[in-house]
Amino acid sequence: MKKIGIYLVYGLSFLLLMGAFSLGTIAFTELGFQLVFVPGYLFTFSSMYLIFILHELGHAFCGYLTGYRLVALGLGNFLLTKKAGKFRLSHTAVLKNVGAQYIGLKEDESDQRMILMLSGGILVHLTLLIVSILFGVLTQSWYFAGTWICLNLSFILANALPLGITDGAKILELIHHPENVVYAYLGLRHSAQTLLAPEDYDLRDFVRPVPEEVQGGFVEGGLSPPGRSLDSRGQSRGG
Repeated sequence: MKKIGIYLVYGLSFLLLMGAFSLGTIAFTELGFQLVFVPGYLFTFSSMYLIFILHELGHAFCGYLTGYRLVALGLGNFLLTKKAGKFRLSHTAVLKNVGAQYIGLKEDESDQRMILMLSGGILVHLTLLIVSILFGVLTQSWYFAGTWICLNLSFILANALPLGITDGAKILELIHHPENVVYAYLGLRHSAQTLLAPEDYDLRDFVRPVPEEVQGGFVEGGLSPPGRSLDSRGQSRGG
C-alpha cells in the first residue's frame, strides 16, 4: 500500500506539471498569439527555473535566520559560491545529482533548527501558491495564474514526499531521529569542501563511527560522498 501511495503522489505531481504546460499554452492562445506552443512552453519552462531559484533562496533565507553561512547556491550546471566574502559564478559538471542545491554551514552543529532551513523551499512554494491565487482573483488571468498554481502544487508534492533525499524525508528523519543532525552536518561539510576546495578533499575527514542502532537517510548515504555511504562499522563502502 505504501508503494501505491508513493506512485499516486508522483503521478499526481506529474499530471500537475503537464497541466501547467497546458495552461501556459492556453494562456497565450487567449492573447491571440500564433504558434502558441513556443511562447507557452517558454513561459512554463522559465517559470520552472525561476521557481527552482526561489526554492533554493528559501533555504538560504531560512538558513540565514537560523545562523547558517551561505557557501554555495546552484541551479543546473551553474554554481554561485561565496569564498573569502566574495561571490563567484562558475560552470560545473554536476551538482550532487540534483537540479538545484543550497549549501550552508554553521558553527553549532547540534542546533536542531536545521529543520527550519530544510523547510525553506516548501515554504516558498506555499507562499507562491497563495500569491498565484491572489493574482488570479485580482486579474482574472487564471490561465497564467493556473500555470504557477500547478507548478507549485507539483513541487510541493514532490518535495514533501518523505522518500529518498527530498526535503520532506530529511525533515521527517530529524523529527523522529534528532540525533542524526550530526550526520546531516557532516554531509553539508562534505559538500562545502568538494565545492570550495576540492584540491584539499580527503574522504577520511568525512567518515565517522556509526552505532548499530542508528538509522535514517543521512546515515545510509543520502548526504554522504557520492557513490559511498557509511556502514554500521563506521567504514566507507562503495555504493
